[in-house]
Amino acid sequence: QEGKGAAAWGGGGGGFNNVTNLTTTEPSPLEPPPPQLPPGTDAASAEELTDTETERAEAEEEHLAGGDKADETVTLSGGFYDDEDASPSPSYSTPRGGRSHPDDELSAREALAAALATTKLATALWVRAARPVTDAVSFYAHAGAQELASSAWHFFTTTDPRILAGGAAAVVATVAVYAAVMAVAAHLRRVKYITRARAAVVHLRERVTARWRRITGPFVRAFQRVRSFGRGVTRRYNGFLSGVSAKSRRAAALAPHVILAGVGGVVILFLPAWLRSFVRKREVVASVMLLIPTFLTITTLELCKRVLENASAAGGIGGGG
Repeated sequence: QEGKGAAAWGGGGGGFNNVTNLTTTEPSPLEPPPPQLPPGTDAASAEELTDTETERAEAEEEHLAGGDKADETVTLSGGFYDDEDASPSPSYSTPRGGRSHPDDELSAREALAAALATTKLATALWVRAARPVTDAVSFYAHAGAQELASSAWHFFTTTDPRILAGGAAAVVATVAVYAAVMAVAAHLRRVKYITRARAAVVHLRERVTARWRRITGPFVRAFQRVRSFGRGVTRRYNGFLSGVSAKSRRAAALAPHVILAGVGGVVILFLPAWLRSFVRKREVVASVMLLIPTFLTITTLELCKRVLENASAAGGIGGGG
């Protein structure tokens, strides 16, 4: 391209009259090329075009010079502005490398607007992500409702009306019975019939218990006397055996058998004939000689076991283990 030169504009005809001071020097790469003017442009229009191109070139140089600073910031966007082509407010720009300047912090109103917009966007995205599931649920629910409605319509149109009337009457009767039962229960609670019935039952139970005690009182007292007598005999028997054992162990071992044989012989000697024959039966002898001793032996062993367990527990607690 030819070098830059100065043009002299003439007034005759409104066009270019002459171009002087042409040079062949190489243009600077930083300098913009001269504007290409269309033919037939007068001097005033050419000067306006030249000024316009010069301002545009200066604006591009300033933009290029400030590009490094612009790269140091991240512009927040995403639907906060009404105009999509409008640039964001400087307060939305935050440096990438650390804290923001106090003058660049978001205001409460801007933060609220950003939060609402973010929430709205997130909700819309979640709805869009769940769209297949909701569509499937809606489809199957609609299909199920249609199938249920068609089945119900087919049932009601093909069933005998008398059967339908009987079913409806049964449902109504069930509801009526349930309502009547609930009403009766509420009435009973209100008039305290249940409380009175419970009090009457308790009073009757007390009367029956008192009557039973009056009837069984003599027998209970007789049984207590017999038990007391048996306990006294047992204490005397144990004392006798203790005294014999202190003198001779062999005599203490033989004493129970001698006592049993002597008492048994005396009892059999003084028994009536019919009772003596009954006692001599094999079943009675087996019970007396086998069942009763076995029962007493098992009872004694259980008592010894409980005594040993209680002694062990007491020793463990007292010994700390």
